[in-house]
Amino acid sequence: MSAPGRNRTEDAGSTLRVAEPGTISALMAIQGAAGFGFRNPIYRAALAGEILLHETPPGARVANRLLQPERGPLLVVLGDDGDFTPGPAGFPQARRLLAWAAVVILHSTGGQEHHYQLTAEATAAERRVLLIETATARHSAWAKVIVPEILRRRRAGLKQMRVVDIGIRPGEAPHPTVSRA
Repeated sequence: MSAPGRNRTEDAGSTLRVAEPGTISALMAIQGAAGFGFRNPIYRAALAGEILLHETPPGARVANRLLQPERGPLLVVLGDDGDFTPGPAGFPQARRLLAWAAVVILHSTGGQEHHYQLTAEATAAERRVLLIETATARHSAWAKVIVPEILRRRRAGLKQMRVVDIGIRPGEAPHPTVSRA
């Protein structure tokens, strides 16, 4: 983790670790204006230096050096719920990140601030959190990638990851609408 006052922005390919206070504040304002202020708890935790945050769009990779435990509590967000939602196939490191994670949060519903507060708190406590923000239509595809990692750990006698599944309630409309790839 960066020392106070020495925050920076790191670019690992297309994956971005946002740590500059001005950048985080700007992201919070932009997302708030766009109706995504519910994500602010993870930005506030990054701003306070409690966690490191990497936003990862489809096709991007997280540099292995950034996944080292001595770097501090790390939240990797896989953004699979925008206009283009390829599912696990769109994230070349999906299996590697699942093997790295202590906690996986599969989020396939509309965002609420308490979802992101839970995510920030889990990251600070568990240090290696993978947040998969996905469309409801891609939920089962992600579950099919998560289950083999659970089974692999069980067979190897390794510490099991925690999985938090935040999905739509029965009868709710899917989130968001999946566009054709």
